[in-house]
Amino acid sequence: MQRIFSLVLLALVLAGCDKEKGPSAKDYSGLMITEIAANADKPATDSWVEIYNSASRDVSLSGLGLYVFDEDSDGEELTIMDEMVIRAGERLVFSTADMTLVRGISSASDFQLVLGLSATKDIVDRFSRDKLENAGPTERFGSYQRIPEKDGDWVITAQATRRMENFDAKPNGIWVWSTHMDAWIADDFKVLKDMKKLGYDHILLNYYSFDAPENMDKARQIVTAAKEQGLKVHAWMQVFKEDGTWLNPIENLTNRQGRYKQEEFDRLIGKANRYIDEFDVDGIHLDYIRFSGSGTGIANFNNYDNGVTASGAINEFCRQLRKSIDSRLEGVILSAAMVTSNDVMYYFGQDPTAMGEYIDILIPMAYKSTPNRTYDSSWIVNKCHEFTSVTDAQVWAGIQTYTHYSGSQNVKGMTAAEVLADAEAVGASNCSGLVLFRYALGEFPDVNDLWK
Repeated sequence: MQRIFSLVLLALVLAGCDKEKGPSAKDYSGLMITEIAANADKPATDSWVEIYNSASRDVSLSGLGLYVFDEDSDGEELTIMDEMVIRAGERLVFSTADMTLVRGISSASDFQLVLGLSATKDIVDRFSRDKLENAGPTERFGSYQRIPEKDGDWVITAQATRRMENFDAKPNGIWVWSTHMDAWIADDFKVLKDMKKLGYDHILLNYYSFDAPENMDKARQIVTAAKEQGLKVHAWMQVFKEDGTWLNPIENLTNRQGRYKQEEFDRLIGKANRYIDEFDVDGIHLDYIRFSGSGTGIANFNNYDNGVTASGAINEFCRQLRKSIDSRLEGVILSAAMVTSNDVMYYFGQDPTAMGEYIDILIPMAYKSTPNRTYDSSWIVNKCHEFTSVTDAQVWAGIQTYTHYSGSQNVKGMTAAEVLADAEAVGASNCSGLVLFRYALGEFPDVNDLWK
């Protein structure tokens, strides 16, 4: 039966069947393939496909599947989407990493990817590699993207934008503390309008905005106002450090045996889900997703003989969080703050390659100024390159808006021109985004043209 369907579907593809012709049983209009991360190797391994609902209504995906036509198959079923619903404006990602695609897709040769119905043989949308103006394989961290998403042409890009708009949303963000919410509300959210005009589309709002009872209603107001301006709000969550106290995600058992504290994982994942459910945030930003790096909090001291390790605890938490969120609501952006010091694995346990399997955006904290030293913009660029060379995730550089007085914890805000110099260095690097630390410390430059 599968073979018959594959041959019929292939005939429809080759005949140039348009998605507008069907399907007749349900209204799937607005559903489209917007991005494909294929693998340049054969056989293909890691791959993912993004489906976008551009309609103003939720759509059931029941009966739909993804099918690939390539050198190895005349119509292999990659996934079936029974019991799934995609919300208006939402993006779903199907990948080999989470086994929602049964195999990878090779970009080494021509292939066609079809979003279609198994019952009626109708085609909802399709991608044909040979239809590209400059058809060819993708780069390691690149993808095939439809730009603009709703009616644009397919192009090859050097940097994938998993779960995000294909360059429509500017990849620029700002970390924000909860202490500024009152002023924002009192000023009728003028600051949000100003951010948008300057080219910032992402706000990483501190967890205290969502946890403190006196702040919750304010947080909802800010999320609503931000969405009205086209801004995405990420709940800036502290993971293994809460209220100034480090939490060890590993329990030390006897005889050099350890176990991951599943009860802590469950509690923290529940907190992230609450931010999504109660506040409708667009993303979860993971801060302190690491070990402390000192004393008993040195990551290497938390590696055990039974295979339980510090990096393993971090990776397992990220995996479970990704799975939990996606099982309830696809399209939530996961990002993580990353340490940029030397010997990161030894001291802090962060493995960007492994974390990038589950985290959409890794944000190296490329802070060039400390009480002990100050680097220039080239140091930031080098840190960007260190991360982009080892992960498939997007890398957005976290940079300062302040400098330290020499040998002092006291800081002074940078001018917009000073911040822009560092931002432009990031824009010329292999990074694909920028986050400024933080609001109310320094001036914010216009970054509308940073990624053009």
